[in-house]
Parts: sequence; structure tokens; C-alpha cells
Amino acid sequence: MTMNQLHAHIEVHDPRGMIHQFSIPEPGISYSLGRLPSNDFTVPHESISGKHLMIQWCRPDSMLIRDLGSTNGVTVNGVELTGTAEVYPDDRIRIGALSMSIHLVQKKRSVEQEIPPPPDVSIRDSSSPKVHSRSEFSLLLGGLFLLTAAILAFLLTRC
Repeated sequence: MTMNQLHAHIEVHDPRGMIHQFSIPEPGISYSLGRLPSNDFTVPHESISGKHLMIQWCRPDSMLIRDLGSTNGVTVNGVELTGTAEVYPDDRIRIGALSMSIHLVQKKRSVEQEIPPPPDVSIRDSSSPKVHSRSEFSLLLGGLFLLTAAILAFLLTRC
């Protein structure tokens, strides 16, 4: 699956049950996360530093995160982060007193993409030059089905 078929976002959960969700709009660009409003993603929690970490969507199955010298640190699967780490959707990430998760999900396709328009089909009766539309053919086929069902019902009641 390619990155343009995916939607990436992160969720930050605080101990009070508050969930902060942030969409990662473009792969390859670094986004800052911290307590200050000057960050790309702001989480107003006392355990988060002003500029806490950078996050970058780098591959279809992972992201890179880097601690920016935060006071309360970043851990990935219980290991304190020093420098940059590649993280995956099932990793346990802690930033200060909060937990963070990454999500990479397939984009939903629009109805136009899922169902192609029907081709312009017409059926020509060999005995007549008239062209029948698809809906006329459907009505004819439906009538034929009902006639067949009625004949079968009649035959079954005679036995």
C-alpha cells in the first residue's frame, strides 16, 4: 500500500481521559508537538514541554519521532528516547505523563471510485430496428421472471 492511499494521524491521551487528535497531512514533513501554541500540534498539559517532540510520517507503516530536549522525556515501549526513533502503530509511546499512539489507516474511497458508471448498453432486437434501453430490458426480464414463477406455482399446485 502506498502512502497516498493512507491517512495518518496521532492521538495523545491524558490521564483525565482527554484525547487530542492530530492529522498528519503530508508524508516527509516534520511537525512539532508541545504545550506552546507555536507548535504544529498543541497539547496544553503541564507534563508536556513547550516544544516536546518532532514527528514525521516517513514510511507507509511507521513514523519518526525525536525528543526536542523535553523536561519529562519520551519513551517508546518503556525505553527512554535519546535522538530519533522509528515508531509503529502498535508501539507504546509516552510523552511526559501522557500516552501517544500513531494510526495509519487506508483512506476511504468515494462512491465514484468504488462503483464505476455503467456502460451505455443497448440491445438490438434482430426482427426490429428499434433499440431497447437498459431499463426497458430490465422490465422485460422482470416480467419474464414473474411469468415463469406463476407457471411454476401453477404446476406445483396441480401435483
